[in-house]
Amino acid sequence: KLDIDQPSVEGALVQQLIESTRTYGPLVDEFFYEHHVLGVMEHYGWAHTWFLAGEKSSETFADSYELFSGLRESGIRAHSWI
Repeated sequence: KLDIDQPSVEGALVQQLIESTRTYGPLVDEFFYEHHVLGVMEHYGWAHTWFLAGEKSSETFADSYELFSGLRESGIRAHSWI
């Protein structure tokens, strides 16, 4: 499960997972990720999390669907976690 509450760190780790999967095949069987994106969840704690982290995500739900679809297509059972 990935939930560091710092979008730049989480994004870098997810990109590393994607790149290593392209190179070596799936190294992770199952992946739970609280992908912090703009939208309704901002009003339920994410905006406060971003304030504490000193940065805000610029990604949307559409970006999240694309990310999770790509992970699943690469062989990783990826699940959104809220």
